[in-house]
Amino acid sequence: MKTTLLALVLLLPAASALADATAVKLSDVGRSITFRDGAGHRGDYGFNGGTYSKDMFDGNFTGYGYQNTAGAEIVIPTTGLDVNGRDTGVAWYVTQFKVGHKGNTVYSLYYTTEPEPADILSHAKDPRTWVPIDGATGKQISGTQTYAVNAAVTAVKYVYDTVLSWTASLAEVEVWGIDPSEMGCQHPSLTAWEAVSGSATCTEYGVERCKCTVCGEVFERTALLPLGHDWQTHLATPGTSSTYGSGSLSCARCGETIVFNIPLDLPTLGGVASEGLVQFTDLSVSSSAPDGGGAGPDDLIDGEWDWGWGHYWFAATRSESEYIQYDFGTEIDLTKIEWSAPNHALTLKFYLWDGETEEPFFEVPVAKVGSAEYQRGSRTFKGVSAKGIRLHIADPTGIGYNGISPVGLSELHPYGTVKGAGLLDVLRTKILLY
Repeated sequence: MKTTLLALVLLLPAASALADATAVKLSDVGRSITFRDGAGHRGDYGFNGGTYSKDMFDGNFTGYGYQNTAGAEIVIPTTGLDVNGRDTGVAWYVTQFKVGHKGNTVYSLYYTTEPEPADILSHAKDPRTWVPIDGATGKQISGTQTYAVNAAVTAVKYVYDTVLSWTASLAEVEVWGIDPSEMGCQHPSLTAWEAVSGSATCTEYGVERCKCTVCGEVFERTALLPLGHDWQTHLATPGTSSTYGSGSLSCARCGETIVFNIPLDLPTLGGVASEGLVQFTDLSVSSSAPDGGGAGPDDLIDGEWDWGWGHYWFAATRSESEYIQYDFGTEIDLTKIEWSAPNHALTLKFYLWDGETEEPFFEVPVAKVGSAEYQRGSRTFKGVSAKGIRLHIADPTGIGYNGISPVGLSELHPYGTVKGAGLLDVLRTKILLY
């Protein structure tokens, strides 16, 4: 897990922030929510190869879908409705903009205070001025995040800054607002945000608080990433030269435990790394196909060992500097690595990785065998401890894709156990006593 600070803006009133008014959900598909492609043109649900529909507004924050067009937008009106359901054009006070995201692409959120032009359909792009929502631009973070708007606005929008073609990313957008005529205070001025000591936990964000200088209402926002687990190793049975031992890992702060009765497939203890996602095993890559191409790091651990489309990862280039990287929550005994590589001449170059430097580990020259598109391989280890591993691929041929022929791999699975439970790197000899 990365340890940089976040500027997420989460609105969580310590008390009822607006005791005299009730926020309502404004992001209803019946409210003429509009979509625009990367050129700003309006489209229907599922625009330009995406899978989005009314499911984006059903309250399911983990039902991920994909969108293939970078720069595409979801525009949500935040004006009031009359008793007949007609738009009044009156800007409502928007409190929250919630996003459920997988954390594998970048997005930004904006609002506008200007009314939608009557001739909006004649414009190639929405002509209104859009203001970035505080702390909600250039975000790449997993899970459900709630950003504060705290203003009377006419519309908000979600923008796909980046996309991964045919790869799920966004699950849900949800916007909440209040009729300004029902508010006693619109909180025109807030104090500086102050950190709440001890508010961050192993898996939850820490918070800051501020209050309205007019009415005194207190608000909270997320400000720090989770602490992550402080893993401690407990060796129950040491490994020998022929048998694996056993043990467990436990977090010194929260007690989270992982049991290693046998060596485990380490990707099952995590997955693709993402900002704010706490997991024992983090998988990352130097790059993926420049336009998504249906090839992301998640394809390295999807259990599809063949070379079918969508079953393998490839980088943006054929450079040997491209890499696949695994980071583990603490040092473990590495027991085995399994891989599935393209079936042509190349070299897999493995390194031990400590978070800062690479140490050469072993190399595997791959030679073409038969006519299959791929070939599987593995290597077992004795007496090898690691905090992480990296793989570089020296491939003069590369994977055929759009003329760039990048390096690629179908699967990569490291196995391990607690330190001390791996096989000992010793030579057994017979000693005769006379």
